[in-house]
Amino acid sequence: MIPFTKKAKELQKIKLIMEKIKEIQNQNSNNYSLFNSKYGKEAISEVLDISMKSCDSSKLEFEYKLFEGWDKRGFMSKELGNFLESLIEDENYQVGIHRVGGAATIDPNNVLNNDLVYNICSKGLYLTGHTGAPAPDGKNPLYLNISPLNNILQAVQFSKAPYKGSRGGFIIAMPSKYVDKELNIKDGHEFDLCGYVDDTWTLDPKYIVGYISQDEGVCNFYTRAELMDEYEKLNGINQSR
Repeated sequence: MIPFTKKAKELQKIKLIMEKIKEIQNQNSNNYSLFNSKYGKEAISEVLDISMKSCDSSKLEFEYKLFEGWDKRGFMSKELGNFLESLIEDENYQVGIHRVGGAATIDPNNVLNNDLVYNICSKGLYLTGHTGAPAPDGKNPLYLNISPLNNILQAVQFSKAPYKGSRGGFIIAMPSKYVDKELNIKDGHEFDLCGYVDDTWTLDPKYIVGYISQDEGVCNFYTRAELMDEYEKLNGINQSR
């Protein structure tokens, strides 16, 4: 049995945390808030129920600090956050992100006139996999190149955080009938998603939704059509699409 004094203290902590959460939810801000997302509200509700039953504030405090930390890191507009949330919630698609890092890092100030961005948007994403990874039948599993985004918390984390020098990533949306939540291609659908370009197993560019650039956690989004149109205008390429 939990001593009364400890129980009372824990319940008071829970109350104070929930007051902070409600205050954040009621704030008017252009910054997308995990606390106001469907995922965030469901997660808080679930953890609150557990915390109240166990008279233990630790899980609720952890969830609060997790969401608060990512909301305060950099900036993601409500428009972009809501777009990603709706895309992830759409059961017809499985969503992922391919972050571009290392020697191929894309300058967030030069996204619209970048050769690599244009090549990926026009030719598709080369599925080269991680160094040394097995590639049965010449194909790499999609998850070796694309990280699944199964909730908005993952989307915010992967969009705002650097990875191997990455300053942005391509958002991918593939039909659920072709790929599962872990981005394994379902049997018989390899060529519905991929093909060979430049002798490389490549994801069809039509599944690229756009690109999120990030600079110190500040996110900006460009659709695939916008990226291609602007590049072609800047480089005098005949726009036949």
